[in-house]
Amino acid sequence: MKLTYAVVIEQYPSNYGAYAPDVPGCISTAAAPDGMLAMIREALTFHIEATAELATLGWVHWRNTERIHGYFDGISPDQFDTAYAAANTDHTKTEDQNTQPAQDPG
Repeated sequence: MKLTYAVVIEQYPSNYGAYAPDVPGCISTAAAPDGMLAMIREALTFHIEATAELATLGWVHWRNTERIHGYFDGISPDQFDTAYAAANTDHTKTEDQNTQPAQDPG
């Protein structure tokens, strides 16, 4: 997929600067205007790839931690398993009776 951005190149007393107004924080500078478009293209590519990677890391963090803990009412999965086992164990049976698979009545 090809993306197109407007680029502003400005001349300063001692160098040149380029930036894309639609991509905040993405800039490039050089002593001469030669190759300035190639440099800002490289800066845009890196900026967009880094932004996508950070968004992916944020999603992975949410999926592996916040989502799971929200489902488990804020407790860790091992605490949830312990509470589930305690709630679903018939304490009147022996340990062997609790772990045996159910018999098919038919």
